[in-house]
Amino acid sequence: MTDSPRTLANPPRRSASWFPTPLLGGVCLLLMATVSGCATPRAAAPPPADVVSALSALHATPATRATDTEDAGLPPAMPLEALADPAPASPAPASPAPVAARPAPDPAPASPSAVVAELAAPIAEAGQADPASQRRPSTRDQVRAAEWIQHGADKGEPWAFHMLGELYLAGLGVPLDPVLAAHWFQRGADAGVVEAQTSLARLYLTGRGVETDLPKAVALLQQAADQGQSDGQYLLGELLLHGKGIEADPAVAIKLLKKAAKQGNADAMQQLGEAYQSGTGVTASDKTAIRWFYKAGFGYLQDKRLHKARNTLAQMQALAPDNAKVAQLQGALAASL
Repeated sequence: MTDSPRTLANPPRRSASWFPTPLLGGVCLLLMATVSGCATPRAAAPPPADVVSALSALHATPATRATDTEDAGLPPAMPLEALADPAPASPAPASPAPVAARPAPDPAPASPSAVVAELAAPIAEAGQADPASQRRPSTRDQVRAAEWIQHGADKGEPWAFHMLGELYLAGLGVPLDPVLAAHWFQRGADAGVVEAQTSLARLYLTGRGVETDLPKAVALLQQAADQGQSDGQYLLGELLLHGKGIEADPAVAIKLLKKAAKQGNADAMQQLGEAYQSGTGVTASDKTAIRWFYKAGFGYLQDKRLHKARNTLAQMQALAPDNAKVAQLQGALAASL
C-alpha cells in the first residue's frame, strides 16, 4: 500500500532572479524523489504464491479446484523469494535519476516447492506416534506461510481451516497442539472440506486431540469416500475389511481400496497386497499380492515414506524372495538412501 501524496506548504515567493530556474527544478525533482522513496513504508509481504496456490489446489474438491485461489480474498501473490528481507538500499545517486535502484535481496530462502511439499505432506497418519520428538525447528518460510494461512482462516476461508489444522498437528510454523488441530479440522469439515473430514476422522480413530470415537470416524470417512477422496476410501475400506467400528463388508471394502489405489494411494495398495496374501475378502493369490506390494513400495518411495517401503520389501522377500519385482524394489530403495 502506498502513502497518499503529501501536500507541502507553498514556499515564500521570491523573484525569478534569486535562483536559477533550471537548477531549482532539478533540485526539487531530486528532493521529491528522495522524500517519496523514504516516506513510503515497506508493505507487509503477501502470501507466498506457491504455498497459497498449491495448497488451495491440493485441498480443493474437483468442482472448486479452479477457483479457490481467485476467491481466497488474500493479497496478490508474489514469488516466495520475495519473502527474504532486503538488504539496506544503496545511497541515492547524486543526479536526479528517474528510477531508483532496487535493494539487493538476502540469500534466497528454501525453494517454494520444498516449503509446499513439507507443509502439504500427510502428517496425521492413522496409528502414527506423536511426531514431536522427530520435529525440527520451524523455518522462517514455514512461520510466514503459517501466518498467511492463519490470515485466511481468520477471514473464513475453508481451505485455510484444514491447512491450519495440519500445521498444528505437525508443529510446522506454529506450536504443536493436537487439540487446536482438531478444532480447525472440525471447522473445515463443517465447511465441507473433504480433506478436513478425513483428517478429523484420523484423530477420532487414534484419540489425538479428541476422545476416540469410532462411529464419528466412520461417519466422516463415509462423507469423504462418497466424494471420491482417496484417503477416505482407503481408511473406510480398511475398517470395513476388518470390521473395526462398523460391520465387516469385505466386498465393499475391496472395491473402496481399489478405487483409492487407482488414484495412487500407496496405503490402499499395501492393504490390497495383504488382503490377497491372506485371502481376506478375495481369493488368496501370492502373485497378485506381490503385484500390489510392488506398487505400494514404489508409491511409498515416491511419497518419501522410506520406512513403509522397507516394510513392504520385507513382506515381498518373505513371500517370494526370488521374484524379479523384489530385486527391482530393493534396488530402488537402495538408490533412494
